[in-house]
Amino acid sequence: MSAIPPAPAPASVVPDVLADFNALVDGCKRVNYQGHAFYHPVSKIKEWMLAGNNLGKLLARAYPNGFATTTAKDIQESVIVFAILLRLRCGDQIHIFQQYFKDSNLDASLPESLLSRLKGCQEVLEAFDKERWAFNPAKIEDMLNHSKAYTGGRWILPFCRRHRVGGGGTATVDGVNVPHDLVPEELKSTLLERDPKRGYEFDDRDFGLCYQFAVKSYSDENHSVFETEISNFNGIRGLAGVIACFGWYTEETLVEGERQTTHNILLEYGDQDLDEYLAINSPPILMSEIIDFWKNIFEVAATLNKFHTLPYERPDGSGVNFHGWHGDVKPSNILFAQGKFKLADFGFAKFEPKLPGKKPETSLDGVTLTYGAPECDPGRRREKTTTHQTQKIDTWSFGCLLSSVATWVVFGSDAYERQYPFFRKYAMEKLIHERKSDGGTFEEPKALDGFHDGCNVLQAVKTWHQYILDSTRRSDTVTRKVVKLIESHMLRSDPEERSSFEKLTEQLRSIIQNAKDKQNRLLPNDPELLKALLMLDDTAPPDVNLQARLTDKTVGHQPTGPGLQTKRPKKTERIEEMVVTTKVASRRKALESELLSQNQTYTPPCVIFEPIDGPSNSMITEAGEHEQDAPTSSTSPPPREWPPEMTPPATAVEEKIPAMMYSPEDLHESKFSSPRHAEKLPVVNEPPEVSETDKSLSPSQGRRLPATTHLRSPSQGQLSTSDYNRSRFSLPPALSTSTLASNIDDFSQYRIGQLRAELERQWSERGIFDKMRGKIPVDHVQANFVQGRDIKFVVDNGFRMLEHWTEAKFVLVTLAMKIGALDDDGLDLLFTRGGHKEQGIKGSQIRNKFEAAMDKVATLNSTQPSRSSTLLPTQMAGALRQVLKEYRKHPSKKLTMIILTTGMWEAEEDGSDDVEGLLAKEIGRLAEDPSFRRERRLTIEFVSFGEYPDGLKRLGSLDDHLSSKYGIP
Repeated sequence: MSAIPPAPAPASVVPDVLADFNALVDGCKRVNYQGHAFYHPVSKIKEWMLAGNNLGKLLARAYPNGFATTTAKDIQESVIVFAILLRLRCGDQIHIFQQYFKDSNLDASLPESLLSRLKGCQEVLEAFDKERWAFNPAKIEDMLNHSKAYTGGRWILPFCRRHRVGGGGTATVDGVNVPHDLVPEELKSTLLERDPKRGYEFDDRDFGLCYQFAVKSYSDENHSVFETEISNFNGIRGLAGVIACFGWYTEETLVEGERQTTHNILLEYGDQDLDEYLAINSPPILMSEIIDFWKNIFEVAATLNKFHTLPYERPDGSGVNFHGWHGDVKPSNILFAQGKFKLADFGFAKFEPKLPGKKPETSLDGVTLTYGAPECDPGRRREKTTTHQTQKIDTWSFGCLLSSVATWVVFGSDAYERQYPFFRKYAMEKLIHERKSDGGTFEEPKALDGFHDGCNVLQAVKTWHQYILDSTRRSDTVTRKVVKLIESHMLRSDPEERSSFEKLTEQLRSIIQNAKDKQNRLLPNDPELLKALLMLDDTAPPDVNLQARLTDKTVGHQPTGPGLQTKRPKKTERIEEMVVTTKVASRRKALESELLSQNQTYTPPCVIFEPIDGPSNSMITEAGEHEQDAPTSSTSPPPREWPPEMTPPATAVEEKIPAMMYSPEDLHESKFSSPRHAEKLPVVNEPPEVSETDKSLSPSQGRRLPATTHLRSPSQGQLSTSDYNRSRFSLPPALSTSTLASNIDDFSQYRIGQLRAELERQWSERGIFDKMRGKIPVDHVQANFVQGRDIKFVVDNGFRMLEHWTEAKFVLVTLAMKIGALDDDGLDLLFTRGGHKEQGIKGSQIRNKFEAAMDKVATLNSTQPSRSSTLLPTQMAGALRQVLKEYRKHPSKKLTMIILTTGMWEAEEDGSDDVEGLLAKEIGRLAEDPSFRRERRLTIEFVSFGEYPDGLKRLGSLDDHLSSKYGIP
């Protein structure tokens, strides 16, 4: 045998044990973030092969001519080795391989004796060497609480996603997602104990339920720092308030043919570090918010207090106390995880046994100079004015951190991120210049943006603190005291004058208690104010969506597979991206507690008022049913009378505009709005005349074919997905577009044209930085309804729809421009026939890509030899089946489908509506989940074109009868 035999022709494949085996293995196939396939659980494959006589049957298939010396008993310890060979269609080599490989040593090097025995079969050996790693992937359980070495450069890590989240001079930090069934139960139990609210879990839209971790990676050059951090993690195991370490591993990778070794720590994932947290949240305003925020920050001091005096139990049960130094307290080492600020990064931390009568002093390396104490500055260390540091270096660093946080609380993000550091740098450079001018020999501090001048606190810091004290609000009863504590007990040049963390913890606790006592003496806040502020906070984008947007960027190498390996931008670039409507720090917890103290509760709004300009008696209840009270005044508009020549069939779908897509100004006339709103635009009852010239133009020439088109707005209806919303807004009864070209002016007499003109104006008036970043305007009203949903446009490109292609293109692009900013991972566009689709279209690309896609499909359709329904069917059922099938696999994100169609798609042979049956089946299956109704997880909205009675009847049936006909809730 010199090569892997080719797969047999399909005609020769007979369903048997081998087919069952391949189907089982295919069902276990996974793909990691690098696009590498692997199989899980391998034990399932092995159990099936050993069950009954499956192994014997597989051997019979592998050796069709018989091979008496190889039996199922012979390969009991090499079952997976046999499975690998079967996948390679080389099962008849198991009698050789089982002599050298067992399932227990699949990661062993290829023996020289095997290489010699199969000399001339290099292709088989190479294929086996590659495939065996897929059947023996790295496992999370092998990493827990000890080091696992993955050498050789071929191991497949079980991470489905990986993205860069941070790093420094010695290590990088990546966020990784792991599917839930790849996380061992032992680790799941640990995570549940740490966070009963299951904050580590989330639904990934592609991979289902996942757990999120961080992987901190050290190069081989920094192996000693890695060993120090592992040792420190072992010492602080179980300590509350620190980022947890779950395990570690060493990995060899092949980079351009050379092996590179990294030493990795599997850590608890932090959503943001303190810098990022302050960038994506607004400072607290109310007294309760301010108190709660500072209380959370002060928990870091309590953690450092425990860190400084750490009890440790030896394996023999005896105990010993250690003095600890963190040595690198700074905002990037404070992570926000599971709703708490936690201490991280122990690569430069140090512990020494606590000895009676010995003052705790040590020598530390790696301190971040900006937040480092004066005695840690390299300039002084070279002068040998100090050689050891006390634990008070952490007090100084924490004082610098509190000084920066106080700046954010009083002045906001710009002062925190730019102004305060610039002021310190400006003062330091001026001081250095003055010292050099005086001929001084003392070496200047190495950190130009530090808080000291080499010996004492920088005068600019004192000036800034006074600026804070002069600017605090009356409601802020904490920040002033924090600033005074920083100056009197933390930023002191003499370490002996600084508070220990034991004392500091008590001082900070006293500040919080005094603030609470003062709050209790005041009149409580109006509960309606608290509820309104909480409701406003609910409209801000969730942190997870922001995180998704940030990690969507790729820097450096591009994703290599469906696992989406990405690298996040540098922190400064990420913070620039965070200029969005933000939540207020500590608002929810503080305000809900304050409401509870008044016997009040806040519930997220379950009643959503339609955004109608003018008096309205309609509302949408939580169940989604439309309710309308009887008119109470003459302000209600009279029912519209349809002109005889424009009256649609009785079964026609009524035009509707969902609140989630249109603002009041977008409505030509609303069924429930006031007369003054109806007067904004004249009702178009007569279609413009069509010239003979216009009638002769084809879509490819930029004009539409002659036909009266009934442009219909998307339906808010969910097609029985979640209590169909029957709110309706009528457009003019017939918007004839027979003379409409593809530019805005030709649509200007219709509301859709005026909406487009307004959108074009907004896009053109974007700031230069928004244009450079591709950002587009956000409709904050619609964000309340659409934010967080996956939006997919489905365009019918059957032959009848081609007659309305110009206006369909205009409507599609307009809708995409309006809501494009609300789908964090980009809009998707697909067509019912031809397989053409676009995915993840974002920002400034939306208009051009949607227009280009429509033009491309029109060009492809125009090349067909005939425009009959036989050659150009709609194929609506196939398109919807594809979307719903993908959604059913990973329904983690709510889905909105917007379908542009004539309603004229082909039915089944028996005359039944294939789309209707498909929706009944798929939505009925999804509706079995109680959250499906409650959370309105799926909405389907139609934009109809043309006056085709059969098409209108079909859409009307979907609109009105799907629920009653099929019993779907």
